[in-house]
Amino acid sequence: MHSELLDARERLGVVIRASDDWEDDYRADPAAFKQLVKAERALERSVLTYLGGLADRVPALVQWHQLSIRAAADPQVIDPNDPRLQEEKTEFFRQMYDGIESLVLLGGLSGEYLYGVQLGLNPANTLILDAARSHTGTLIKEITATNLRLIRQSIGTSIELGEDGSATIDRVQKVIANPVRSEMIARTETVNAYQIGLEQFAHLTNAVSKTWQAKQAGACRVCAPLNDVTVAIDESFATLLGPRIRPTAHPRCRCGLRYNYK
Repeated sequence: MHSELLDARERLGVVIRASDDWEDDYRADPAAFKQLVKAERALERSVLTYLGGLADRVPALVQWHQLSIRAAADPQVIDPNDPRLQEEKTEFFRQMYDGIESLVLLGGLSGEYLYGVQLGLNPANTLILDAARSHTGTLIKEITATNLRLIRQSIGTSIELGEDGSATIDRVQKVIANPVRSEMIARTETVNAYQIGLEQFAHLTNAVSKTWQAKQAGACRVCAPLNDVTVAIDESFATLLGPRIRPTAHPRCRCGLRYNYK
């Protein structure tokens, strides 16, 4: 996707995302909220750029010679020991880390604003850096696993439909470079990273418990029952999708947390 088109998409997206049903605490500091929305759109651009590049590289990763003798669902359709898979992880980290780090820091700084406690958090803070690296590493594993699954499924579909090699490649590339998936990843990971930063602030300031915030008019059936539920600082919230230590509870979740000190 050309950079001019990405720029226009990013500018439009900032306006649209600002109108989403964000929990109130995200909007408490207007300057920070503006940064948050811009960071989300920048993250989406990074995801879109990476997945678009991966789509171009996918044909070289697939062991096409195996498809006639091995089911497409077999993990060996892509060799798990192929060094290019590690190169993909490195590239994904390169594309994503700065955006994740800035959002983790923004979450911590928003904690300073919301609770009136100045810790002097900055990009060189060890806790911020460690949290950003850890989350980016986890994200790499999850996205890589999903990419491999989507590739196998797409190839399997092509085999079932009797498509030729060109059509199979086209199908795989469209699935990998899907802009809707890029948008979903960015919206989800923006809140995840912000909330991780806010969590670091809460631990540094000795918060004792946390309360889930899902007051939005459009709160879903997963999040609505969590509104005003309070648990101890290190406990998980019980949701319909399993335990969650913090938002997000599901893709595109806009819920928040309030930390309590007594």
